[in-house]
Amino acid sequence: MNGIDIAVVTDDPAILKSVHERYPDGSKHSIELEHGHNVHIFVRTATLVLSSYIRDNEAIAVLGYSNVHESSMRAILESSPGVAHMNSALGQLIGAQWVVAIRKGAVRIQGTVSGLSRVYWSKRGSRFVASNRSRELARLLGSELDPTQVAFRTIHPMQHPFTSSSCWKDLEGVLPGEYLEVTGRSSPRTERWWTPATSYRSLEDGANETAAALFSVVRNQLSDHSAASCDISGGLDSSSIAAIAANAAKSGETHTVLHGTTSVSRDEFNSDADWAIELSKSLKLDSHSFLSWNDMPKEYDDLDALASYDLDEPSIASISHSRFTHLINVARSKGSQVHLTGFGGDELFIGSPTFCVDLFKTQPLLSARLLLTYRAMYRWTFRSLVRPLTTPMSYQQWMRTKSLSTDRSTLRIPPLSWGFHGVIPPWITRDARHSMYDHVRSASSATFPLAPTPGRHFELENLYQCARLFRTMSDIVSQTSGVLLVAPMLEQAVVEAAISVRTPERLTPHKYKPVLTHATRGLLPAVVAERQTKGGEDTDAAIGFSENISAIRELWDESRLASLGIVDGDYLSNALRRPDSAEFDDCAIAKTLATELWLRSLEK
Repeated sequence: MNGIDIAVVTDDPAILKSVHERYPDGSKHSIELEHGHNVHIFVRTATLVLSSYIRDNEAIAVLGYSNVHESSMRAILESSPGVAHMNSALGQLIGAQWVVAIRKGAVRIQGTVSGLSRVYWSKRGSRFVASNRSRELARLLGSELDPTQVAFRTIHPMQHPFTSSSCWKDLEGVLPGEYLEVTGRSSPRTERWWTPATSYRSLEDGANETAAALFSVVRNQLSDHSAASCDISGGLDSSSIAAIAANAAKSGETHTVLHGTTSVSRDEFNSDADWAIELSKSLKLDSHSFLSWNDMPKEYDDLDALASYDLDEPSIASISHSRFTHLINVARSKGSQVHLTGFGGDELFIGSPTFCVDLFKTQPLLSARLLLTYRAMYRWTFRSLVRPLTTPMSYQQWMRTKSLSTDRSTLRIPPLSWGFHGVIPPWITRDARHSMYDHVRSASSATFPLAPTPGRHFELENLYQCARLFRTMSDIVSQTSGVLLVAPMLEQAVVEAAISVRTPERLTPHKYKPVLTHATRGLLPAVVAERQTKGGEDTDAAIGFSENISAIRELWDESRLASLGIVDGDYLSNALRRPDSAEFDDCAIAKTLATELWLRSLEK
C-alpha cells in the first residue's frame, strides 16, 4: 500500500474518532486502565506489519518488519512486573520499529535506538496523545508551527537536542533510546531504556557478533517478501548487505528473488561502477539493473513534487528524491517489495577522530599517534589538535559557545570536541539568527550529552542524523511506490555489536572499516573487500544544481520562509544569480530549499 505507517496512542476518544475518520482502513483497540479510563491504540499500516496481543487490561502492539509471534508478546507481559521492566525483552524483538506496552495501569511507548522510528507526544488538559508522526499529531491537535525550530532545519549540521524536537509548538519529541510512560491521569514522562554498552570486545569477537546481527536482521527484513532488491553501488556498506541478502536467499533461509540496482555517477573519479560490476559477477543475482548517468534524473530535478510529500520535517535527502525514487521504481518493476541499503555503515564503521579525545585520558601516546596521522591526512593545523586536548569543555559550555556559528570556516575545524559547528547560512535574517542563538542559550543549561565522552556522543549524534535522512527517504519511497526501504545497519542488534568493539581496534586511519571487513570476510570478492576508497557525488550535485538553477530561483518569488521572517528573500535571489558563488559550496542551499518546499507541502 502506498502511504506511510501511522500509529496513535491516546486516552482522548475525540482524537481516536478524528484519526479513524481520516484513515478508515486503520485498526483500533481500546484497553481499560482503570475505572472509565481507556487507552486507545490506532494503527494504519502501509509497509510495516502490525502484531498485537491483548488480554483484559494489558496489551502489546508492535509495528515492525515482520510478524511477532503471540507467544513472544505474551511472555513479555507475563515476565514483566511493570512496563519499566521490559527494556531487555523489547530490545530483543528483531525488526520492531514502534512498540506500545500496557501493563498494570501504565502505558509505555517507544521507537528505535537509532531514531529511525520516533515518538512525539502532547498533553491537552488531562488527556494525552502520542504518535510516531509529529505531522499527524499536529494535524490532530491543530498545532502552530514553531518558526525557530523551522529555522534550525536550514543549518548544517543541526545539533542535539534540536534534532529530537518537532517543528510545531507544544509537541514534545522523545530522544532515541528513551520511552514515554503514561500512568493514569498524570503527566507523561520519559525514561531511558537503552544505553550503549562500554566498548569491551576484541575485534574478532565484535566482528563475529556484528555478522550474526546483520544476518539476523536481513533475514527478518526479507522474511515476509517473495521479491526484494538491494543497492549494488560498489561501496563496502551496500556490498556487504547485498552479499548477506544473496547468501540468505541461496541457502534457503529465505525464499526471496533478489534484484540488484546500480546507478552510475557522472564524476570520472568515482569508481563505484567498477566495483559494482565485480560484486554483481560474484553474487549471481536473479537480475541486475545497471543505470547509466543518462538513465537517471539529476539532483534538484522535479523540486515542485516535494510539496506533495507528507514528511515530518524538512530534510536535505528530499533534494535527491527524483533519483532514488526512480531507482526504486526500477526495482519495483522487477517485483521488489523491499529494498535493502547500506545506510548507517559510515556512522558505525568509520571510527571518528573524536574518539582520540576519549583515548587521550587513558592511552595518551596512542591518542597522539592517531591524531598526528589524522593531521597528515586532513591537513589540520597543530594548534587545532592541541586546543581540544588542553582546554576541554563540558557539553553545556560547548553548546553555548561553539554549537552555532555564522562563520563557514568553522566547518574546517577538526571534530575533536562534541561535534561540528552548526553554520547559519548568510541569507537567514538577523531576527531568525537571534532567535536561534537565544534558543541555544536557554536550552544549554538543561541539556546533557548523548554520552559521557565526546567520541561516543559524536558517534551517536551522527547515527541519529543518518537515521533522520534515511527516514525521509523511506517515507518518500513508501508514498511513491509502496516499497519498504530498509537499512539493516541502523537496527539495534547491529548498532550494539558494532560499537562494542574496543576503541583502539575500531579507530584506525590505516584500515578502512575494520569491524565490517572482518564481519563479512569470505562473503565479498577479495577485490571488493579490500577496497580502501569511497566514491563521492559532489560532481553530480553540482551538475544538478546548475541545470535546475532557473527553477530554484523562481521559488523565492513567493517564499514561505521569507513570509515567516526566516530567510531574506532578496539576499538569496541576488546570490542565486551567481550560482558558482562560494556561498553554495556546502549543503546550506539544499537544506534551505528542502525547508522551503516542506513548508509548501503543509498547504496541501
